Amino acid sequence: MSPRRLIVGIVALLVSGCGAAAQPQPGVRFVAILPVPVDQASRAVLTFDISDDGRLIEYLLLDLTDLECATVGAERSNFVQLVDAPIEAGRFTVESSGVGVLSGQFVSPTHARGEVTLHIDTLGALTNFIIHDPDASCDLGTYQWEAEAAGEAPSMPTAPSLPSEVVP
Repeated sequence: MSPRRLIVGIVALLVSGCGAAAQPQPGVRFVAILPVPVDQASRAVLTFDISDDGRLIEYLLLDLTDLECATVGAERSNFVQLVDAPIEAGRFTVESSGVGVLSGQFVSPTHARGEVTLHIDTLGALTNFIIHDPDASCDLGTYQWEAEAAGEAPSMPTAPSLPSEVVP
């Protein structure tokens, strides 16, 4: 093979691999810290659990600390929802009444990235909150995220731990 054909083949291989998605590690929990402005929440953690067969995002969890939105406020609030969203060719989109829209892809079996638009329906989506306006919703914005696998997904999902809490 000529050097020119070899270089063209390598470039074609690299270009075809760009943006390629991987399948996630089955049965694990992925965790992402969201860059929400501190005047809206001092901490925002998005978590999602992968099914044992690796084909679905089973649960979506959102944990917010010091939430202040035009419509709701909470010292610590969390949301857990069974979503059973399919993962197709390593990509996914989840629409949730308590979170908004989460989309992304797995770049390796233990790493994912994407975008989330946080739109929280105040009618029962969060726990431990104060409703300032029962007819409104809470829009916290759109954020890029990166998540890492953080161990096995629990059989019954719970909110993520604060950094100071001890995880069993």
